[in-house]
Amino acid sequence: MNETNEFRGERLKVKWLYVLILFFTLFLLIAAPATRKTVKEGNDYSDKESVALYLYTYKKLPGNYIFNEKKSNGKTDGKQPRDGKYYYQEHEYKDKIEKYAKDNGLSDLKNKNLFECDLSYPAGKENRGVLRLVYTEDCKQIFYTGTHYGEEGSPAFEMLTKWSLNRTSDILWGIICRYGGMRSGVCCDSVVRGE
Repeated sequence: MNETNEFRGERLKVKWLYVLILFFTLFLLIAAPATRKTVKEGNDYSDKESVALYLYTYKKLPGNYIFNEKKSNGKTDGKQPRDGKYYYQEHEYKDKIEKYAKDNGLSDLKNKNLFECDLSYPAGKENRGVLRLVYTEDCKQIFYTGTHYGEEGSPAFEMLTKWSLNRTSDILWGIICRYGGMRSGVCCDSVVRGE
């Protein structure tokens, strides 16, 4: 009789273990896609992650960006454009980002055309604020500055990668792939490579 009770106790432990594994797996399957950031071509974006992901995905800015041309005095407009538009222009602080790239072991930016675009204008003000993305013409390297290139604090730049833009989702998919028995799936292989 005693062995039967021990056997039932072990079976109960195994059942609870299966239930816990099932709930953990369901959590991962729901959380991984729910935390994934996506953008759609033709939509307007102005936040750091969405604009950077748009640049990586479509190799261009969203349609709500307009070019900020230099005026006759050689300067660009420092005020916000109207009608929900955002400015982009050729990057004028090239020496600062080249130094950042060199100090952080990134590829040389000297021979690359750089552009910058404004992000999320400050509400209730006319100026364009300090938030910018700086990116290469081919959209393969994207940097964020929330300090106007280090003029208003530190750090001057933060490199944004496809991985950093969807880090949480990629980690969760990695766990699913690693421990979920889907190691040979195409989806899992692309997540592990950071695509």
